[in-house]
Amino acid sequence: LQQQAAHLGDLLALIDKTINDIDPETGREKHPMNTREMFEVFPDMKQEHQDEAQERWGKTEAWKQSAERWSKYTKADVERMKSQMTQVYARLENVFASGVRPDAPEALTAIEAMRLLSDKWFYDTSKEMHVKGTEFVSRDERFVRNIDRNCPGLAAWIHQAAKANLAAG
Repeated sequence: LQQQAAHLGDLLALIDKTINDIDPETGREKHPMNTREMFEVFPDMKQEHQDEAQERWGKTEAWKQSAERWSKYTKADVERMKSQMTQVYARLENVFASGVRPDAPEALTAIEAMRLLSDKWFYDTSKEMHVKGTEFVSRDERFVRNIDRNCPGLAAWIHQAAKANLAAG
């Protein structure tokens, strides 16, 4: 009986902790994700990439806004974001692979979904900012190698589509 009572006490403590970890207004975890969990969700990401990005953009408003948002994300949030990223990139790959020009309506719709994803999860992403970001990515061989893995030429096409999206208004 004492073992059962101890087990029930442990179980009640776990239930209390679980309830306390949930924000009653949002129904979501209160505790943000830690660095170890981020690397679990994104196993290809390296600390050196984070350090390089912070060195390059750490003083910008976009970096500050992104850091503020990420400080509140739970692991479940980031897993949702990764799933959405996978869907957006799959759509971009499909549009690109079908031979659609970067200024075609299907391309503009796909690239706008990419911009809005960045706007939702990272920082306010104007069309101008998106063009700059895609230009940087299309010129950095590390990003190009990853983006072009399934569709060679996709990174450059994404940049062209972002420019067309900006021109379209």
